[in-house]
Amino acid sequence: MSQHPFPLNLTLNQTIGRDPLEVSPETPVIQVLQLMSQIHPDRKIASPSSYALVSQERQLLGIVTERDFVCLAATGKPLAGMTVAEMMSSPAIALKETDYQDVSSILNLFEQHQISHLPVVDENNQLLGAITLETLRRKLPIVHLLKLRRVRDAMSDRVIYAPPTASILQLAQLMAHHQTSYIAIAQTATDGTVYPIGMIAERDIVQTQALNWDLTQITAQTLIDHPPRFLHPEESLWAACNLMQQHQIRRCPILENRQELRGIPTQHELFPHLNPAELNQTVTALQQRLEEKTAQCDRLQQALEASKRRYQNSELRLQEVLNSVQAAIIRIRLLNPQSWQAEYYSVGCEQVYSYTAEEFTTDPTLWSSHIHPEDLQTVVLPALEGLCEHPSNSGTLQLEYRFLHRDQTWHWISETVTFNWDATAHCWMLTSVGLDVTDRKQVETALRHSETRFRTIFADAPTGMVLSTPQGQIVQANQSLCQMLECRESDLQGRSLQDIVAPEDWLQDCHRTEQLLAQELSSYRLEKRLIKQNGETIWVSLTAGLLQDPIQGTLYKLGMYENITERRTVERIKDQMISVVSHELRTPLSSIRGSLGLLATGQLGTLNPDGQELLNIAVAEAQRLTRLVNDILDLERLKSGQIHLVKNPHRVTQLIARAVESVRSLFSKTQVGIEVSAVPEEIWVDGDRIIQALTNLLGNAIKFSPPQTTITIRVQRVESHFAQRERDDRAACDLAPFCSCSLLSASLPFMLFCISDRGRGIPVEKLSTIFEPFEQVDLADSHQKDGSGLGLAICKSIIHRHGGEIWVASTVGRGSHFFFTLPLAQTDE
Repeated sequence: MSQHPFPLNLTLNQTIGRDPLEVSPETPVIQVLQLMSQIHPDRKIASPSSYALVSQERQLLGIVTERDFVCLAATGKPLAGMTVAEMMSSPAIALKETDYQDVSSILNLFEQHQISHLPVVDENNQLLGAITLETLRRKLPIVHLLKLRRVRDAMSDRVIYAPPTASILQLAQLMAHHQTSYIAIAQTATDGTVYPIGMIAERDIVQTQALNWDLTQITAQTLIDHPPRFLHPEESLWAACNLMQQHQIRRCPILENRQELRGIPTQHELFPHLNPAELNQTVTALQQRLEEKTAQCDRLQQALEASKRRYQNSELRLQEVLNSVQAAIIRIRLLNPQSWQAEYYSVGCEQVYSYTAEEFTTDPTLWSSHIHPEDLQTVVLPALEGLCEHPSNSGTLQLEYRFLHRDQTWHWISETVTFNWDATAHCWMLTSVGLDVTDRKQVETALRHSETRFRTIFADAPTGMVLSTPQGQIVQANQSLCQMLECRESDLQGRSLQDIVAPEDWLQDCHRTEQLLAQELSSYRLEKRLIKQNGETIWVSLTAGLLQDPIQGTLYKLGMYENITERRTVERIKDQMISVVSHELRTPLSSIRGSLGLLATGQLGTLNPDGQELLNIAVAEAQRLTRLVNDILDLERLKSGQIHLVKNPHRVTQLIARAVESVRSLFSKTQVGIEVSAVPEEIWVDGDRIIQALTNLLGNAIKFSPPQTTITIRVQRVESHFAQRERDDRAACDLAPFCSCSLLSASLPFMLFCISDRGRGIPVEKLSTIFEPFEQVDLADSHQKDGSGLGLAICKSIIHRHGGEIWVASTVGRGSHFFFTLPLAQTDE
């Protein structure tokens, strides 16, 4: 049995015919013949069938072919009344679907059983279809068609014989007579059997003639091949073609049973037996496939070109990105900790290392030789050794080391190294991204030094200092505060500031902290009471603000405390003394003033001009001293709370009108004008006290305003605070450019008052103390301007008692702007 080693990649679905002719076992033979011959009136098939499958409910029972009908005809039996079950071949040779491997397995079955039809069934013997040589010929290419066709299909049985003793001349005469191109040389046995021993072709005679041999003397036995070459009728045409091509012959005898000569096919006779329609169909299919493949190749070529362009563009963009990145990107092949090869250096190497990529490529030792020796031994090499000793498929390393620049300065380099194992090259592939972090290192060093200085200052400061969270939890307290509170630092850490602040002062502190967090204040200052470890209370002056950790970003509140208990005691004693003295002076002043007034009337006699002038001076000084004593007593009563505010709703415009009316005579006397711009809203205040404050402010403005100038009073409603950083962009209020935002801490909303003059102004160094008792811009003003130095202090006390703030903005030579706020909401003292 011959094998078919050539690859045939057809699947079973490609080779099987799904619509074979099927008949039942009871079908009459005559009807089957009609169905196979395409003449049955009830069935139309595409072409005559050379076989029919016998089945029952799709179960294969047998098969009948044209050969079966030839054999039946040779017996002479009548066909009438015979069913197909009586003549079918059963069981039929079939191919199970699960046994199919390739076309070779089908061809082997065809050759093994000398059949041309092969039914296909599934595991349950259910009929699926059939495979025939015809279907294979249509599916396989030309080469495979030759492999499927047998020699017996192409050979001719017309053979001319001659004995081996025949001369070449006789053989030529036979060829000419029978018009053939070859003569078979054979011996005849006694029983008449012909045994071929060789063959003489036209070429042999031509060659003999070319040698000028005597054709009558040369016999056939002289020219035949030894040993002769033969084919079997069942050999494929492909085998015949290969044999003829291998031995350069045009014909080959065909033997059956190794003795009987059946025919002699030639190369010319082989191919006509191939079906021209099949060849044409195959060639057409091949041409179509060639065109499809060509078109596919064109498309692939276009896609390849497009991909190539995209790759080039992508590579160009990548290179542009790499060149624009302010970092050194290096691709390294690491063989061992002491041996590496750099495959790529980016342009950014020059910015990070001060050496170009070309310089690194030219000198492979440039990088390692410029690393600080200490960092090379303690950072770089240990990292590479650890990578090699404890391998993993991939990962990331973070390195920081010093690198010597071209200008002989050390720069800090931070590298992020991504690595992975290349199994093909048996090495580590490293991609390093390096940055020059020298500036960052310097900042970190400066921050560490700054932190050290801060901690030193914090610990050794003579004033008490507390670092806390914005919510009031104490983080750290210095020794001065601990001494102030007579406790240890461990007693304060973790506690709340509320634990050491007097309850009546805590809410005010919380309000100021909220303003810090809202960025309405950059810092604040207030006086409050702290509770010592033994329960005693001390007065402190607090200055507080927010600090942010520059590295972690954590927000802290820093408070600095100055013990003012003794100062408060001294001030209280001073105020009490002034109050006592003022009370003691009030009675004799009243008597002196009355007596001087009586003398001034002339009822006790007339004085000479000099005496009268002295009397007038005495009367004026007595009046001034009386006002001073009254102001001192008023200020003391305001501070001590002896004066109770009687608050009622008052219109702003009415309060201003009454204050202006009280100083009308001064306006006329000094020839100074007044201009008022106020909103017609109500505020909840003690009207008499607010008029007193307005009168004091207007009186000062009149005293220091040149003639023919105008004093301006403006009042506006304010809904939000002015942040310090928005000083130049405060569209919410016309008075904003003059406001001191650190003082705008009144409850919202509030009314903002401003009294402006065009006087000589107040020096900067006096702005912070101008509202203190007896503080004046010039001491001579107390006599020249008839002032006591208490008017602004009284204004401050009145405004603070109402929950407002007061301050001044002034430019020397251009005038002053006095501001104060009053809350709109109804509040208690």
